[in-house]
Amino acid sequence: MLEGVIANLLAKYLGDYVEGLERENLKLNVLSGNLSLARLQLKSSALEEFHLPVVVKEGYLGKLHLSIPWKNLSSQPVVAQIENVFLLVGTRQKFDEEEEHIRDLN
Repeated sequence: MLEGVIANLLAKYLGDYVEGLERENLKLNVLSGNLSLARLQLKSSALEEFHLPVVVKEGYLGKLHLSIPWKNLSSQPVVAQIENVFLLVGTRQKFDEEEEHIRDLN
């Protein structure tokens, strides 16, 4: 049951970037605060909010590991580790001058 709740939270916060947030990919040890996700595919829209002149053609995260200090959340950080990142990008077909100007301003 808790795995389903956590899977829904992950989908809410990571769903814009990755696919594969199903329960079968989720390994959770509730008491220790360790959470591992394996074989996540990046969505082609994963980098769009950054207004880059590239588009994701293919992308994978081999493993995403979260360490959550449940007993000390106010004093210790949540640690995220990503292993085996593969990212294949291509140039965006229509990267217009307005987007480029906005990016230059930031």
